Amino acid sequence: MKTKIQLLLVALFMGVAVNVYAQQQLPAQAKTITPEQIAQKETDRMTQDLSLTSEQQTKVHAINLKYAQQRSKVMEAYPKTSTPLNEEQRDQLKLDAKKSIASQQAELKGVLTADQYQKMVSKADALQKKAASQASKASLKH
Repeated sequence: MKTKIQLLLVALFMGVAVNVYAQQQLPAQAKTITPEQIAQKETDRMTQDLSLTSEQQTKVHAINLKYAQQRSKVMEAYPKTSTPLNEEQRDQLKLDAKKSIASQQAELKGVLTADQYQKMVSKADALQKKAASQASKASLKH
């Protein structure tokens, strides 16, 4: 009986240690995603969703890379502390994000067909609604 309890405690301790280690690794892994990787993933997703031609893929990748690099620079400008952004910083970040998205979509509109562009906008709207829904559910829990 005593051996079983000891084994249970060791297993519990190992589980906690593995969990703590994994949580410590997540922020480090998140930092390793480069703007180039983000642009490639966006381009791959768009290629699959919109059936891009090879010429479109090249142009879309360049646009995605440009905006991924801009977003990366913006995020680096904000402090990496546990202190949340103040209301003015949040409002400015939202405004900058909206402007960036609008500019990116305008550039993509010049590369995509009308049907591809409409499909892209529809998917973006659906994702935005889903995110807003999840955010409101999360705020109700707190």
